[in-house]
Amino acid sequence: MARLAASLALVAALSLAVAPPAAARPLDAWLDRQRCPPAGFDALQDFNVTQYIAQRWYVQKQEPLVYQPADRLFCVFAEYKPLEEDPLDGLLVNNYANDGTVNGPAVGTSEVNGGPLTTATIPNKRRPSKLRVGIAFGGGDRFPPIRLGRGGDYWIVAAGQSENPADRSGNLYDWAIVTGGRPTRRSNGACATGSPLGLVRRFQTNNVGLWLFSRKPIDPVNTQLMMNKLTELGLDASGLLDVPQQGCTYACGPGSGRHLLPPGRDLENGKGEEEKEEEGQQATGGNGAANGRLDEESRATFGGSFEEDAPAPYDAAPPLSRAPSTVHSVHLRDLKPGDLFAISRLRITTRDLEEPPPPPHRNPVVRALRWWRSWALPGAGMFIEAWMIFAIGNIKPLLAIDMPNCFGHQQPYSCNQSAADSVTYVEVSGIIVGMLALGFCADIIGRKWGSRLASSTMLVGSIMLTACAGSDPQFLAIFLTALFVLGAGVGGEYPVASSSAAEKAEGSKAMRRRRGERVVLVFSQQGWGNLANTLCIVLLLVMQGATGEEVTERQASITWRVQFAVGTAICLGVVAYRWTLLQESKVWKAERHDVAEQLAQKGLRKHHSQQEYQLVIRYYWPRVFATSLSWALGGFAFFGQKLFQAQFIKLIVPGATLLQQMLYILLNNGVALVGYYCAAFSIDRPWCGRMRMQAGGFFMLFLLFLLQGALFDTLTQHSGAFQLLYYLSSFFAQLGPNCTTFLTAGEVYPTGVRSFFHGISAAAGKVGALVAAVLFSNISPRAAFFASAGAGLGGLLVTLGFLPDTTGLDLHEIDRMNRYLLADQYPNYRGEAVNPRYLSLYERWRRYDAHYHPEADYAHKELQLHPHLQEAAESLASLSRQASLASIRLSPGSPSSVRLSLFGRPSSVQLTPRSPKPPSSARLGRPASVQLTPVSFELQLTPVATRPPSSAGGQRSASGQHKAPSSSAHPSQRSPRNQRQE
Repeated sequence: MARLAASLALVAALSLAVAPPAAARPLDAWLDRQRCPPAGFDALQDFNVTQYIAQRWYVQKQEPLVYQPADRLFCVFAEYKPLEEDPLDGLLVNNYANDGTVNGPAVGTSEVNGGPLTTATIPNKRRPSKLRVGIAFGGGDRFPPIRLGRGGDYWIVAAGQSENPADRSGNLYDWAIVTGGRPTRRSNGACATGSPLGLVRRFQTNNVGLWLFSRKPIDPVNTQLMMNKLTELGLDASGLLDVPQQGCTYACGPGSGRHLLPPGRDLENGKGEEEKEEEGQQATGGNGAANGRLDEESRATFGGSFEEDAPAPYDAAPPLSRAPSTVHSVHLRDLKPGDLFAISRLRITTRDLEEPPPPPHRNPVVRALRWWRSWALPGAGMFIEAWMIFAIGNIKPLLAIDMPNCFGHQQPYSCNQSAADSVTYVEVSGIIVGMLALGFCADIIGRKWGSRLASSTMLVGSIMLTACAGSDPQFLAIFLTALFVLGAGVGGEYPVASSSAAEKAEGSKAMRRRRGERVVLVFSQQGWGNLANTLCIVLLLVMQGATGEEVTERQASITWRVQFAVGTAICLGVVAYRWTLLQESKVWKAERHDVAEQLAQKGLRKHHSQQEYQLVIRYYWPRVFATSLSWALGGFAFFGQKLFQAQFIKLIVPGATLLQQMLYILLNNGVALVGYYCAAFSIDRPWCGRMRMQAGGFFMLFLLFLLQGALFDTLTQHSGAFQLLYYLSSFFAQLGPNCTTFLTAGEVYPTGVRSFFHGISAAAGKVGALVAAVLFSNISPRAAFFASAGAGLGGLLVTLGFLPDTTGLDLHEIDRMNRYLLADQYPNYRGEAVNPRYLSLYERWRRYDAHYHPEADYAHKELQLHPHLQEAAESLASLSRQASLASIRLSPGSPSSVRLSLFGRPSSVQLTPRSPKPPSSARLGRPASVQLTPVSFELQLTPVATRPPSSAGGQRSASGQHKAPSSSAHPSQRSPRNQRQE
């Protein structure tokens, strides 16, 4: 039978393989018809949001929703107002409707009859047709409204003008079709939005809905046009209801006496189309650099249509090989010549420094080993850190058995009891010193040498711990010294490992969007080290037969010494690898070189100055506060969770043997390890991210510890429930603050000081753990649970208020902003590092995002990306000693004009590219290089008021003009004297 089945399968496969293509076409076509969303479905590509919000939209048909039921679909319209000067920065949404009947009670949102505040955001400014709409709160002069949650998708999938010119409103869009995001549900042979489950869809508020908009209250012609368009798009129109607009007065509310703008009036100034035409303010189509909001002077400076000359949509990292577009005065005209020159020196250099990963191997085992090696080797130091440090808590019962008169509190005491009880304090003190000292050094001497110093220090401490001997007082002195040395090495491993992992991912184009995953996987080696150390102790006890209640001094001594020896052997291998094969962080090297080259005039060369640290602290202090305090509170709660292990085991297993205690600790470590990998899986997901994960972890710690404290007496009688809550707290400590604090402290700071500030934050975390160790020894277990719950609540508030979410932000943008800061050009930084999306609530309240302007930042990047533009700006800066610069238009491929006032007379400078030399290789950062074409410019000074003369050279023309003699030499290559003469 098996052979028969195999034969039939082979025949079927061959028949499908040789079947003619036409046979599969009907099936393929049927499958295409069943696919949702339909093939090629997307929001509008070329969309002008300024034109879209210029006038009121009247709803002709729509699907009823939970917040817009059928009995409220009367006189429905929508209006939009920009929250900031640029509508791309957010919109206020006014939805209006009547309840029950035409001109019934007014209901709506935002400014309509006191409804809830509703805002729309544009996540991707290159695709303004994809909005997210949701409820918000707050807002005012100091800060914009704060969105509650992610909001729902709101896509403009079709829009256009009326077919009859007489019916057009004078706007680009007379009608529009809007969906609640991507239609993923099959309905009546077409596609629709919302959940496929009807019960869920009945209460769904986000990502559901379909609207047909028109500029006119009653527009049957465009309504029919939109219905036909729905069929073309493959959307289900069966759920649409007609929205009555006949006789509507659109009153704002009963007794208010206030009406919204009448039909056909502009939202911004309340003027009708006829009035706007009389004033010559008719809106223009296209989606220019300023989204259509350009004054006439700017248009004249462009020298033509701004749709053709405007820069391409903002690209966070424009490729180096791309030809530059024109750098327009609309984005650079406000810069002083000195600022322009300083900004042009801050060159754009690539961060694609790492070798691309090899193609996936066919063998899944090889593929898995490559994946494991990518994070296991960089995280080997964290493995040793966890093995040696967490071993101290595991071997305390063994030390009490081996030396009962010193560590077992048996009289007569053979050593100083205060010193014997200070093991934890000495260990944590060494860790704090290492975090600060080696973290600082790693920014100066590099990540490679920082890693070498950290691992070598750990090796020395490990050898000392393994070889401790002598009388009890001598043993204690050597043991505490070794613990401090080991702690110093362990402390240095934190900032070095986090910075190296983040920069390794940042330097790889393939891993840049998975930076959080890589760092957390490196950190997960801590979980493996903790688990492996506990497993080693269990195996040593089993091998010696120490499975009962009694463990001899010899068995205890062999166990704790051998486990230290195993850890020392692993540490020796790590040290050998780092001294022979470890490479320096390429991102750190490139940033160090760029700062030394571009900011040499500021005295910032190969070392950090006191001024630099003062500037960084002055700007980044809210982030230092957030990362340090959140880590301290997390350390308090997490270390408290560790301290509860002995109490927890005694409660669930009264009279447990040493082996049983180790097995329960092993189980707890296994649960925690799962938390590491869950964190790595979700940390880079848009729905999770850094801030949400940390806030969620702190909230769960608060809730779980609060339950354990409040139900302490009950839980002592139900060990199963106590065990569940305890293991959950261990899980969420990893799927939360323990992983996120390690990650965010290495992301929110620039590369030049990343390791030091990470060390400061990590040291604060150990201070929190030290406070927990002191406090919990003087209070009851129940009070300790409540104290840990309070730490979880405090961490939640600090995270929500002060921690920025860097999910999706390139670390190179933080470095760019830091260069502007060091060059005294911070007010002129316009890039993504001050995008409100990547700022904390406090930073948004303090208006750190006030200068965010993607299009202006794109112009800055174009200027910084191409040296010939920078050199032209350099020449203009020298000319500005006698001239006040008005505006700039620099283009590498065509004549470029500069308008200025020279000796009080309005003039223009014509920059004409002269015959370019053959392409040559020019270094643009280290180690990447690009091919650039050197360009020389001819400078001509002519008054603007008269036409240029036809004569050449430096002779006076009939009109009285002067023309400077041309020169083929580049302006930057001429002597200062010649520059002043010209």
